[in-house]
Amino acid sequence: MSTVKKVAKIGLSNFKYAKLNENDLIDAETDIKDIPGLQEAKQTVSMDSETVFADDGPYLVLNSGITELKLEIGLVDIPTEHKPGLLGVLVEDGMEVYKKDITPPYVAVSFRFKLSSGNYGYFGMVKGQFNLPSADMKTKGEKAEAQTDTIEGNFVARDDVMYIIGREDHPDFKYEEFMNKVYGGVSAPRP
Repeated sequence: MSTVKKVAKIGLSNFKYAKLNENDLIDAETDIKDIPGLQEAKQTVSMDSETVFADDGPYLVLNSGITELKLEIGLVDIPTEHKPGLLGVLVEDGMEVYKKDITPPYVAVSFRFKLSSGNYGYFGMVKGQFNLPSADMKTKGEKAEAQTDTIEGNFVARDDVMYIIGREDHPDFKYEEFMNKVYGGVSAPRP
């Protein structure tokens, strides 16, 4: 008989990012920035595999590991102050200037998800770049309707690690170690 407690993911919050330096690390805990207003997060992971046939049938599967990793997030708003570090946007005289040759920086990101048990899980991606958000705005009708910023990022490995998931309901989980692994050598206090 199984003693595993049944839980479901019921919430999402606490989006953080940090711009990585030339060594794919961050320099200080203060480099980890919070952007409030996380509404949704969708991770897409692809793995290529091929079935090898022998002896008149499927014989074995060759797997090439993770070949593509994407993260799409929806935020209520991405404030101007976060656009240089997250998206590579130039800010001049209080204006966001989007140049033709803009190059988003590499970042590490994390967020937490709430479980129906009351515990939290933590999700981190260690190295990627986000694309600029497209604008999708509407006029106000009879009632106000929120219009969110959605960005998608492509992520790669850092020291062979693509992403990390930690859960408070595992007895060995330590939040500080999770943050250390995601952001490369620097921890941050629990939210």
